[in-house]
Amino acid sequence: MTEAPPIKLRIPRAELSSCSLFDVTPAAAAKWAEDLPLTNAKLMSRGLLKATWELNRIDMPADQRLAILNSLRRPVHTALNSLATHFLNQPLSLPAEAREMFELADNLAKQVTTGYTLVAVQAIQQRGRFQSGSPAKTTCEGLHRAISIAGRRFLQTLQLYKPIERGSWLELYQLYLLCDRQQLSDIKVTDELDGSCSVKARFTQICLLGSCRPNQLRQKDLPVVYRQFYEQRELCHLLPASSGEGLLIIDLGSDSAPVYNTEPENTSELGAQHRYLFIEPLTTRFKEHINYIRHRPAKSIVENHKEPMLSTDVLEHLVSSLGQVNIRGFSRTQAAGTMHIVVGLASVHFHIAGERIFERVLQEGPSSESKHTSDVAAFLHRSDTDQNARETAETEDQSVTDEISDDAYSQERSRTARIAPDDDLSGAELSRRYPKHRVRVINSSTGGYCLEWSSALPRSVKTGDVVGLSEEGTKDWVIATIRWVSQLENAKTLIGVSLLSPSAFAFGAQTIKKLGEVSDPVRVLLLPEISLTGTPQTLITPRLGFKEFQKISLIQGNQSHYAQLQRQVSSTPSYSQFAFRYMQQLKDVMADEHGILDKNPFNAVWHYL
Repeated sequence: MTEAPPIKLRIPRAELSSCSLFDVTPAAAAKWAEDLPLTNAKLMSRGLLKATWELNRIDMPADQRLAILNSLRRPVHTALNSLATHFLNQPLSLPAEAREMFELADNLAKQVTTGYTLVAVQAIQQRGRFQSGSPAKTTCEGLHRAISIAGRRFLQTLQLYKPIERGSWLELYQLYLLCDRQQLSDIKVTDELDGSCSVKARFTQICLLGSCRPNQLRQKDLPVVYRQFYEQRELCHLLPASSGEGLLIIDLGSDSAPVYNTEPENTSELGAQHRYLFIEPLTTRFKEHINYIRHRPAKSIVENHKEPMLSTDVLEHLVSSLGQVNIRGFSRTQAAGTMHIVVGLASVHFHIAGERIFERVLQEGPSSESKHTSDVAAFLHRSDTDQNARETAETEDQSVTDEISDDAYSQERSRTARIAPDDDLSGAELSRRYPKHRVRVINSSTGGYCLEWSSALPRSVKTGDVVGLSEEGTKDWVIATIRWVSQLENAKTLIGVSLLSPSAFAFGAQTIKKLGEVSDPVRVLLLPEISLTGTPQTLITPRLGFKEFQKISLIQGNQSHYAQLQRQVSSTPSYSQFAFRYMQQLKDVMADEHGILDKNPFNAVWHYL
């Protein structure tokens, strides 16, 4: 029988005999913590960092160390939350003070992890010298606390799109392996701060966070996703390699995140240090949530204490990343050169329209300088026969309402698509309001680009944003979306963009409400059909205010084109993309809406009976 490899954990030397801040007793530590300056996050965190650093270098019984660390645990939790407010929801290229706050939080969490690791290791080593209490219970609680705080470090690092620090995955795996060898991984540990669960459940929660392509999720979504993995822990199973079943494989002797099981038939090469993550019940539950939300959009069953947890966008991402093996569809090739990029629906609309403000697009129509002007006319003016052939009866049976939430619509319109009084703005002010940035191309593929953003990254840049890309020396813009963001250690930022369309047309759109009422116009982009790939025509709209089977009016100058949104092709927190069909006249729109025929006056009142 092959001997199991030793556990690899770094333990600091016991080089101190006392703590300079308080006596090494739980009561003294608790009394010292009461006097910490709660309103000064930096000062409080530095005090806790110094205390935990010194405690990790003092020799003491494991149960005494656990009691002292537990007395400091809530202040540490408060300090980490306070520090996070200084580096989260900031520009991705953090300013100096925010970077200092993140490093302070990271170091504090690291020292606390080391302290609880010491508790577990010494409890195992000193099991014969325990005067009171259970060494197994102390070991289990110490490992649970260590893995929980390590998970918090992972979460905050991923929220900043930074790579996990070298050695951190290996440390996490070794902590779990130590617990598993002591046969303690399935014991539930009470935890009022992070949630009571077993070490196996907490470990699985962290592994799922690292496996769900977190650099494609927004900063605010990651803690919600992490919490959801905890809430749904009963649907996630960590299995030994001998089971041969699971989408993800964990090598507990490696220093990398779990990997996809691309060769499920090749299980003979896996050893005792490998584990499978079987999460099919979890992805099935997420699919059920998606169907539920789509049929009842006002409510969500993915809740925690009545607080909505996950949107359909995030759920679909989790199903995609955790429900199937994801392999890159296109090979990437190294590239050189620079491109211009504009971010957000408002900026993309402005540049697609020939650097004209929204109000001018509504008043003047297509730009005379655009080489696509004649294409737009040909594209929009289709024959009546073609249009009537498209209008089938299938949408007549759709039990959806065209009323929209005025509050939600107004919020989105004021945020991303409002008609601003731009007529009097100078060219410099327009450039500031709708900025163009230069980025360096790292590599490219048929489906997109990897771009290096070496200058300060604007605060507004987020995953899921719609962007426009233009090569140097051209005025043509292609439409893409930001799929992932990654912060490098040298302060450079990489973004991955996925192409949506080689061209687009700028329009205003009004939603048609009951009895012909229309909303205020908002910016939308029309992406034409791509015959070569069979991609249909679609509309890029703001995230709120638009939904399937809604009637809209597309406006460009003195022309209006009536249409009905069809299937939602995709959506992100920033925009929605819909297939659509054209309709002829406003009276046809109203007839389709209410079943009103001009020649029969009784039909006009039948709808209201």
